[in-house]
This record gives sequence, C-alpha cells and structure tokens, in this order.
Amino acid sequence: MIGTVLDGRYQIIEKLGQGAFGATYLASNQRQMGRHCVVKHHQPLTLEPALLEEAQRRFEVEAQILAKLGQAHDQIPDLFDFFSEAGEFYLVQEFIKGQNLSKILHHQHLQEPQVIQLLRDVLEVLSYVHQEKIIHRDIKPANLIRRHKDQRIVLVDFGVVKQIQNQTITLKSQYIFGTEGYIPPEQAQGHPLFCSDIYALGMTAIEALTGLLPNRLSKDPQTGEVLWKHLVQVSTELAAILEKMVCFYFAHRYQTAQEVLQALDSAASTWGDLMFPPQPALLQPPLDLTPTQLTTPLLREANPLVPSVPLEPLPEGRIDQPEQHYPTVIEPAPPTGPTPIAARSVVPTQFEPRSFPTFRFEIITVDRQGRIKAQQPGIAEYFRENLGMGVTLDLVRIPGGKFRMGAPADEDHSLEIERPQHRVTVPSFWMGKYPVTQEQWLAVASLPKLKVDLKPNPSYCKGKYLPVETISWMEAVEFCDRLSRHTGSTYRLPTEAEWEYACRAGTTSPFHFGETLTPALANYNSDKRTHSPHLGPRPYQTTTVGSFPPNAFGLYDMHGNVWEWCEDNWHDNYQDAPRDGTDWLGFSSDRVLRGGSAMSELGLCRSANRNGRNGIFRFNFNGFRVVGSPD
Repeated sequence: MIGTVLDGRYQIIEKLGQGAFGATYLASNQRQMGRHCVVKHHQPLTLEPALLEEAQRRFEVEAQILAKLGQAHDQIPDLFDFFSEAGEFYLVQEFIKGQNLSKILHHQHLQEPQVIQLLRDVLEVLSYVHQEKIIHRDIKPANLIRRHKDQRIVLVDFGVVKQIQNQTITLKSQYIFGTEGYIPPEQAQGHPLFCSDIYALGMTAIEALTGLLPNRLSKDPQTGEVLWKHLVQVSTELAAILEKMVCFYFAHRYQTAQEVLQALDSAASTWGDLMFPPQPALLQPPLDLTPTQLTTPLLREANPLVPSVPLEPLPEGRIDQPEQHYPTVIEPAPPTGPTPIAARSVVPTQFEPRSFPTFRFEIITVDRQGRIKAQQPGIAEYFRENLGMGVTLDLVRIPGGKFRMGAPADEDHSLEIERPQHRVTVPSFWMGKYPVTQEQWLAVASLPKLKVDLKPNPSYCKGKYLPVETISWMEAVEFCDRLSRHTGSTYRLPTEAEWEYACRAGTTSPFHFGETLTPALANYNSDKRTHSPHLGPRPYQTTTVGSFPPNAFGLYDMHGNVWEWCEDNWHDNYQDAPRDGTDWLGFSSDRVLRGGSAMSELGLCRSANRNGRNGIFRFNFNGFRVVGSPD
C-alpha cells in the first residue's frame, strides 16, 4: 500500500493503524503541494451485491455526518474527501499534529488536575456530538489526541458513528464496535447509549490516574463495579464523579455529558485553589551514598492532592495518530542451541533531570535477630514502559553516588571472591522495579527474533506474575535487545557494580534490611532444605514479584526468589575491577549472577555475594531484571 496513489491524488506515506475492517494511513495530497492528510480505508463487511449497495449508502451517510461534525466543532477532525475504489471505501480527514493520550500514558500518570482538565475537554466535545444524536462508541486514550498548537484534546476515529434517528440499516451480520475494557455492558450486547460514551471516558480517566489498562482492573464479583480507588489517592469529589461515570448498570450513570460537566462545576467550589498548589522542587539525588549520608531516600512532604505536572510535547515533526491493538498469536520457539558469546561493552548512561511520577513505600530495618527495629517512609520516581499485549514494565530511578563494593573480611559467610573491597562511583540509572515476570517475558518473546530464539514459557514455576527463570544469559540479552528494538529506547542487563549498588541502597550491612533475613522479608531457603530424594517433590517455589518489602530505592526482591544475570564476564576476585560502574569484560564464558534464589541459603542472598555460570546454558531459578532509559 505504501507509495500507492488513491483517487489520482492521495499518495500513501505510512500505515498509522490497523483495525478489523480496514487500516489508517498517513498520506499526501499531490494536488495540494503534498499537504498531509489521514486516509481511512474501510473494507466492506459483505460482498453480496444487495448488501454492498446498502453499505455504500451507509458509508456516504456517515461521511456526510463526519463532514458536518468537523465543520461545526474545532476539536473534531475535518473531513476533506470521501470516495470508493474497487468496491472499497476511503475517508480523507485532517491530519492532527499532536500526541495521543495512549502514548502519554505509556510514560507517566496524569495527576488529578490534569484528569479534570481532560474530562472537561472531552465532555465539551461529547456534549456537541450527543446533541447531534451521535454516539462515538470508541472513546479511549488512542482516540484522544493532544494537539500541539493549543494543547486541546481532539476526538478522532468517528469511523463507527451511529445516527440515532436513522437505525434502519441492517447487514447480514451484527458487529459490536468498541475496545475491550472501555466498552460498557449494554454496548457489548449491541445496544449503545449516550451514557456508553460517558462510561468509556470514565474508564479512560481511571487509566490515566492509575496507570493500569482497564482490563487489568479488578471488578466486584457481585456487582460488576470496577475496583480502582484503592490504587490511587484522589479527592472524594472526583472519585464520586468517576464512580458514577463507570457504573455497571447504565441507568445509574450520568446520562449526558452536560450532567458530568455540571458535577465538575459543583465540585470546583470545594476544590478551590487546593487543586493547583505550587510545584515543589524536584528531588535531588545525593552525590555520595556513604553510610552517614543516606539511609533512606529524601522525601517530599506528603500532600493528599498531587500537583499538576505539565505534559511534554513530542518533538516537531513527530507523527502520532490513533493506534489499535489486536491479539497476537504466539507460537512456541524452538529450543536454543549453543551460541558464541560476543563481547558487549556497557557505559552507564546519565539522564537529564525531568519530572516523573512517584510511588511511596515502607523501608524496613531489622536487628541481628531479624526483629524490626525501624520502619520509615520511602519515595521513588519511576516510569512505565509498554511491552505490548496490555503488559507494562516499571523502572525506578536509582540516584548516582559512591559505595564500597564487595564484603569486608569479617562479614559472616563472605568469600575471597567478594574482595578486595573497592570504592565505585555509579552514575544515575533506571532499573526494573521487579525481576522480569513471566507475563513480561511472554510479551517480548513474541516480538521478532534478532539473534536467539526465546521459549515463550521456560520457567519451572508457572505464573504470570512470578519471575521468569530457567533462562540463559544469552536469552536475557536477547530479551533486552528485542525490547530496545520495540520501544526505541536502550535496554540491557545491569553491570555487576550497578546491581550491588542498587541492592545496597546506601547500606553497608550484609542485607539491605540489616544484619539478617527472615521468611517475612525474602523468599530464600530459610530452613536449609536440600535436594534429598527423601523430601519428595522439590519444595522450592518462586513467589509473586513484590511480595516482600522493598529496599530504600524502591526495588523489590533483591534478596532471594531468583538469581539475576548481570552484564559482566566472571572474574575470580575484584583485583583491577572498574571503579566507574561499567561492565567488566573478559574472556571467560561464565557470566555473573547476583542475589540468590528460593533455593539459596542465607549467605548466598547477601548484597555482596556473587556467582558465575556459563552464559549459554539455562539453569534453574536464574532470572534477571533490566536497566533502561525513559527516552
């Protein structure tokens, strides 16, 4: 299709999206000095002559509706042209230069003031659309574009508009339009209402607040209502408005866009100036993480209403239009054979200061007996990467600093391979909040192969939210490379220095919790179980990531659960090791593993403990986490 000229004037430049009944393209109008436009290709639902004739009529009616909408409202794209060729239908619409909300939500949550503004912007458009007796039927982030020139929200993709006063058209088959998660029950049953659009907008707002796709949210098994308020802190007024927008039963929702706008206006008197407090200064990472300087991250004063963070526009020239997601069929890959290990050199990347969303947690410190001696609040910045298939991956900002790598001679269970201790300076970087899960592995394993085949389900212990394990270093690297190709950002394994620095999080004790571990703090071999056949089935089991408390950087499962691959070649000690946080390459076929696993006894789970295995082969309970970039 690329390069094709339609109707003698519209030259296709690139595909913007694919749907069940057609595709969307960026095109240039050759008769208007190459002016950019969007061409929507609609394939007919039937080839029967009588029904094709009716489909042609319906297409023309809907095109006329679109033309009227675009001319009357500035936040709806203009319709430039419509035509049919070879029995297929085409709409030519205004190209909106901007960023769709789906892209924005891949990298940041919206905060309460931003969500309120989003609701107002879209509701004003819906109010007009509904007055024209039209239901959009596919409100979702991908169909909401923030226009560069004025930052207003433009509502797009009216390809499935439905004129209420003219419902006489019937085709041989009945199709339900909409997107899973945003579509309310009555629309899923083929009976969309005006309040169906309100439901979809409410789910979009909840996604913007929580960072979770609607199909990832739980529902009350008795009422069908969406459960979301426990995931985010918002004012009671906004929570009540959103709850009514997304009521399971349509009669209990707001029935018109105007009703929602009135509710927002009424709440505004309560919010007052509290909705727009002054922006606090950004957290500044410490320059040196010595024991006397940092035991916990620096904290902002708690504020029940988080201030607005401006959204960053895309660079000039970026083309961003609605995207549509459809299920991916995953075929098992053949087993991985031995592959030569190529040298990789990693230089940690420093990142420019930028505002990111934060999450809060509790930092626990224990004494030598494992009793809790301190509990302190923690806060960390993160960003969320979209892996596709509705799966996301969270990375946490690790502030740069200095630390002593390795174990002192008097540390219990320490070995000579963990010495000499040496001072290392580590630049700021971003690291996976959790080890990579089996759900995340499956999403990336379905991407095109680069060098190494990836089994879709290699783990001994099965579960979406369990860490992926029983994988080789080569497979972990392939995962990072595929993810880099998919996102356009750089992903890799952590260097050994980065891993230990991130694990310690400013501590010098054997564990980031303190002097010891307990079964309440980590998943490890706390009762020194063995491989004895007398025990029957192997008793070791990984646990859901995030089941135990995090460290002071907001990282979970750094002790136990699964061993984690690092970028470095294995060396027998730290003699001549780099002191700048870079990877340490060499000629060994072994690669470094850190952190211990569910099978490991206490000493193997220490912050300083290190292990090495051949990077070609898979080993039980070997997993990994990634280092990446938000850019």
